[in-house]
Amino acid sequence: MQLDDRHIKRIALGDNMAFKVLYDKLFYSLTIFAYHLINNYEEASDIVQDSLLIYWNRRKDFKKLIYVKAFLYTVIKNACLNYTRNKNIHEKHVEQFSDFEEERIMSLIIEEEVAVLIDRAIREMPDQSRKIIKMSIQGMKNSDIAATLGVSINTIKTLKFRAYRKLREKLKYLIQ
Repeated sequence: MQLDDRHIKRIALGDNMAFKVLYDKLFYSLTIFAYHLINNYEEASDIVQDSLLIYWNRRKDFKKLIYVKAFLYTVIKNACLNYTRNKNIHEKHVEQFSDFEEERIMSLIIEEEVAVLIDRAIREMPDQSRKIIKMSIQGMKNSDIAATLGVSINTIKTLKFRAYRKLREKLKYLIQ
């Protein structure tokens, strides 16, 4: 199930299940975004949960998914800055973070969104293709994949070629 503006409208009306879908779909990428800013996974996770609660409390203000995402990324960025300042981790770190360019933040957002799209596209592949792509991404050689799956190397090469082609086609469609 893909998030869209209908989910946001249902959330605005107080639909807990629609909020759960949004939470499940965005939590990982938002946490990775926060982690890149503060380098602490547990705190990043807490910040994302708090940010999602802030959104829930202001849910009536939003009608479109794009505005919800922009809001969440902004709230998380500010919460990470506050975390860094409040914990006094390192003065140097605070200076670096304060000067953190908007361009870098946008780059991180795009990177996380693309990772989610790739993961979704891989999950939608047939079982054998999905296994081959995942093993390939993990750095396994064709011979090792063939041995693991009990098929010939040529079969792996063919299936891998087709899987990557389908993945490119799917991603081209998703990004447009």
